[in-house]
Amino acid sequence: MNLTSLRERIKNVIDYSPDLQGFNDQLDQLINDAYLQIWTHKRWTFATKTIPYRFYIDILPTRDNENVIAPATAVGASWFQGERRVEFDASIDRLVKVGNLDASVIWEGAYIQIDNYEYRINKILSGKFLLVDEPIKAPRELENVTWEIKKRFYDIPEDCLELLYLGHRDYPFNTNAGSYPPFGKATGLLPRREEQVNLRADYKASYAEAYIPSPAFQVAPAEKLSLTLRTETGGNLNNEKYYEFCWAFEKDGKIGSLSEPATIKTNDTNNTIRFTFTSWDGNQIVSDAYNSNDENPTPWEGYRKVIFYNKNFNQTTGERSGLPCWIQIINGGSTRNVETFNEPVVVSDLTSTYDLFYINQMDNGSKRYIEIDGQHQ
Repeated sequence: MNLTSLRERIKNVIDYSPDLQGFNDQLDQLINDAYLQIWTHKRWTFATKTIPYRFYIDILPTRDNENVIAPATAVGASWFQGERRVEFDASIDRLVKVGNLDASVIWEGAYIQIDNYEYRINKILSGKFLLVDEPIKAPRELENVTWEIKKRFYDIPEDCLELLYLGHRDYPFNTNAGSYPPFGKATGLLPRREEQVNLRADYKASYAEAYIPSPAFQVAPAEKLSLTLRTETGGNLNNEKYYEFCWAFEKDGKIGSLSEPATIKTNDTNNTIRFTFTSWDGNQIVSDAYNSNDENPTPWEGYRKVIFYNKNFNQTTGERSGLPCWIQIINGGSTRNVETFNEPVVVSDLTSTYDLFYINQMDNGSKRYIEIDGQHQ
């Protein structure tokens, strides 16, 4: 049965069949809750899947740079005691991009070791600069070559209810010279058992013998969204159409819960839509730039914004077609053949507005928001 058939069946049983959108929305929510309850009662075989998981080796002074200096020359790090900024002599390539991923998704939230003390990376400013979450205790030093950046924690996919197996196999690598042999299954240890075993958390090896579930990471919820029509040359949004949007915070590569949605109607073929990200009291959400005397991260530092539009929405009448389906806005543009075309829009934490220009930014096949309320396992 499809959703319409389920609705009609329920209305027939209860002998109450009003054609009210509010009633249908509540009915859809009850049907959805029932499906979720059935889903979680049993380990359905079609609900399991296998994915190759990418792990990241540490960033070291002699391992990562953009060939600005000789690869055999270590990249030095400099800092001032009591400040939170670290500067590198050369751009660290994996702090800029890793494959097709923005490096902030991977390395923000990781740890950098400075003078035998670990600091959490709160924000990556560029390949040469990053901010940590507390003042650096070590005395001022120039061109230190003993630093390390460590990727210790990994996020499981948002739609993963249970991790059934994690292991090191001989794929996707081949068995040619230089590749690692298959080590088999990694043991999953509960926190209590790990406490008893007392494993070395900072031990380095080419593979991991065990993994330990960590506490969930909570991303702050988004609040309100203000939409404004603007007439700009270059935009190509459809005329006389309704759109529904919302947004969410992105912190350390993880997305939080959605904001209150907002709806707008275009009135010109040259319309662009300006998004203004605000708090519940109507003030714009924006972070201050870093200052050397900031001992603590400034409010909203590292909290970037991502935008979603409702796919289940009648753009002619401005009415929802059942429960909302939030799809992430991409960069799009007037030119198709650019590498950032299909990448999601990520608004800087230093900016409180964003302008939507192109209809192709709302691609109905883009990544869908998964309702996890910002709790990442």
